[in-house]
Amino acid sequence: MGFTVSDPVDPIEFLAREREGWDIAAAGWRRWWGTFEAGAQPLNDRLVELAAVCSGHRCLDVATGIGEPALTAARATGPSGRVIAVDMSTRMLEFGRLRAAEAGLDHVDFVAADAEQLDVEAGSIDAATCRWGLMLMLRPALVAQNVRAALRPGGRFAVSVWGTADEVPFIGLGPRVIRGLLGGAAPALEEPGPFRLADPEELRGVLRQGGFSGVEVEERRVVMSFASPADYVTFVGDLSGTFRDAMAPLDESMRVRVLGALEEAAAAFSGSDGGVRFDNRVLCAVGTAG
Repeated sequence: MGFTVSDPVDPIEFLAREREGWDIAAAGWRRWWGTFEAGAQPLNDRLVELAAVCSGHRCLDVATGIGEPALTAARATGPSGRVIAVDMSTRMLEFGRLRAAEAGLDHVDFVAADAEQLDVEAGSIDAATCRWGLMLMLRPALVAQNVRAALRPGGRFAVSVWGTADEVPFIGLGPRVIRGLLGGAAPALEEPGPFRLADPEELRGVLRQGGFSGVEVEERRVVMSFASPADYVTFVGDLSGTFRDAMAPLDESMRVRVLGALEEAAAAFSGSDGGVRFDNRVLCAVGTAG
């Protein structure tokens, strides 16, 4: 990201840059969503369970991306319920709408919006979720506060974040390879990024600052699998804006070197069938609106 807490970050500039990055990545998500969601579905199910989504509920999914766990929540609410799926990227939302239509889930509303400025009627939501989004927000406690305001008293907000870079090889491998070849320091832990809320106490603190009570945190495992190390390298190139930005200024010979090093590093996670399997630590947290 390039920001630290001491930088005078312009929220509008930050949001514009993030939106552009996700819009660019949307084409890659269309290609790889099946692979990604095959690993993520157990987590989708758990978030919907933690949020206590029931038939007829009105639900909110923040940073929904291509529509998860919004679509999982929609199956739980049934057609008598409603799911509002919010994301900043219009292109990610376009694919989410397509997935919902193909699944026959016409009670999901996809809304382009900034989570820091949610326009949802106070107390109108029964349950809320956010999968791997809170740690990417500039002001995650503000997002939590906005969600709490939207929830009815007793409504639950369930979120997930990644563990540390070492605990999440699926994401941490690329930056590690790049730093090994090109040098440079890892992003500061306070910067928006995938590993920002890997400490359970920090995650718990964000929900508490947002006004939630009874906050509980649990550890989960999410396994991401690929047909081969080469497939994984292609996946990273298609979806990771950080990896793409790091590769952009390199000449062709160095790009080939980096891609080869990443494929070699991924091979360490291969099984006897040649497939690659990344076992990743995830934290889930849930809090109750007062």
